[in-house]
Amino acid sequence: MRTGFMGRVMAVAATVCGLGLVAGCGGGGEIDTSALDLPFATYEATASGGTTGSLEGPLSLEAGCVLVRLDGVSVVPVLRSGTTWDETTSTISVGTTQIAVRGADITFRGARFTTRPANILVPPSCPRVAEYFVVTGS
Repeated sequence: MRTGFMGRVMAVAATVCGLGLVAGCGGGGEIDTSALDLPFATYEATASGGTTGSLEGPLSLEAGCVLVRLDGVSVVPVLRSGTTWDETTSTISVGTTQIAVRGADITFRGARFTTRPANILVPPSCPRVAEYFVVTGS
């Protein structure tokens, strides 16, 4: 059986909801896929996360995906759901903080993963071979 992109998203959402990893997973409702229109990955915060790791470096927008390049490795920052994007100015707004993506040096706290965590939404514009950094603070 061939499954399209949205079918895979719904399958992942069903698995994530079944594991209780995402808040707001109710019976009969559909997953909010609007995050896939953003140039960065997102997650739904269910509890405060660890801030022991850090991601430091320049942000860039490459082929429609916000990345940090570290020693030739693409790291996709995974931002909390509700983070907004201004396409005109290429600016991310996290609460009251605005970050200009092109060339901004950032320091995020959180956790780095070498494989994609199951409870995040990654836009199709982001590279498939990348590391992920779930941002829990800045």
